[in-house]
Amino acid sequence: IGRHVRDEIQYALRALEAETGCRVLHACESGSRAWGFASRDSDWDVRFVFAWPRDSYLRVHLPASTLTRQLPGDLDVSGWDLRMALSHFAKSNASFLEWLGSPRKDWQEYRDWVGERNEARYRQTEAHGQGYDAKNLMHTFRLLGLAEEIARDGRLTLRVADPAFLLSIKCGAFTYDWLLAEAERRLAKIETLYATSPLPAGPDMGRIEKALTGIRREFWDRMG
Repeated sequence: IGRHVRDEIQYALRALEAETGCRVLHACESGSRAWGFASRDSDWDVRFVFAWPRDSYLRVHLPASTLTRQLPGDLDVSGWDLRMALSHFAKSNASFLEWLGSPRKDWQEYRDWVGERNEARYRQTEAHGQGYDAKNLMHTFRLLGLAEEIARDGRLTLRVADPAFLLSIKCGAFTYDWLLAEAERRLAKIETLYATSPLPAGPDMGRIEKALTGIRREFWDRMG
């Protein structure tokens, strides 16, 4: 990441802290640049976890659990409150697991380009002529690969093992019927792997609750 982009990220998240009163606890790179198959028009994805001051949680109306902002420069930034983040972690949410395995960043913000991006995706679908949202299916296979790796190896590697295959899907190189059959084949393999995996059936909720309360207390103690 370039120095000028990093500076914009730092400024944006510090401005967000000053505006809302939250405190950013963790920020990381996400998206295609972190996965290792960014295209020329890929944006910069930054995800973060934040906490509110103690009194914010004691009000009738609880504070926001998500924060986003819009900035120019294809900077895509979004954050979750600590409780929400750990709640997703307890459900083995793939996105949050990737956040934990992503390269750490300093800060960043959100950009108003979604409508234009969606239009670009529509044009891409029309161009490859297969009649499906290729980017959606690319991410389907990326997540299937993530699930297989966790079941097989008990760990998560953010960089995908087969970027060329995923980019081929994004370019519409396969028919929808072939992709559907291949997804079903991979899903059956994943189910077989999990049936014999030594991994526990679910997360350790006791450790997650302890982490939530411990991080909040440390944050509040520092805030006074």
